[in-house]
Amino acid sequence: MTGTVRHDPHEPASGPVPGSADGSSPADLAPSSTAAGPRPRVPVTVGVLGYCLAWLAAALGVGAAVGFMVGAAERALAGPTDTWADLAAVVLGLLAGVLAAMIAWLLAMVHAARRFLPPGRRLAVLGWSALAVVAAPVLVYAVFALVGSPAAPRGSVVVAALLAMAIVPPVLIAARLPAAERQG
Repeated sequence: MTGTVRHDPHEPASGPVPGSADGSSPADLAPSSTAAGPRPRVPVTVGVLGYCLAWLAAALGVGAAVGFMVGAAERALAGPTDTWADLAAVVLGLLAGVLAAMIAWLLAMVHAARRFLPPGRRLAVLGWSALAVVAAPVLVYAVFALVGSPAAPRGSVVVAALLAMAIVPPVLIAARLPAAERQG
């Protein structure tokens, strides 16, 4: 079969741009014009990073909104004499928010993998990304245990998980791009 692989059914088929000196294709480069006018072309790997970070921010926003709503609903349902209602609202809101953010992030990474990668190269990216999010906090705890610290500093586990969520998927997607698309 000749031609190039279409990654997104909503985008036009890619191929060499007629008259381009380097033979680059539209799939290799981000759109070159906006409503404000022309802009420089950007390699697709930069687009992957921006795309994944935007979806990560959206997933965190979804998690925060869900967590706040669950916490507020739990607090509203508690009676005025329930002294543990505030704690229950915080814990349930936190758990629901983290779960919602993780689900939204995973769905966003599925969408990113489908957008940038051809079939057959997607599952490994999703598996390694999910593993990195689980392994990063465990690794932080293991490092602090090896150096003799009784516990990891506050927030370091969350920072490790967020960094894994932000860095691993775009790097894996960029690494799994077909060689023709990495050249920009």
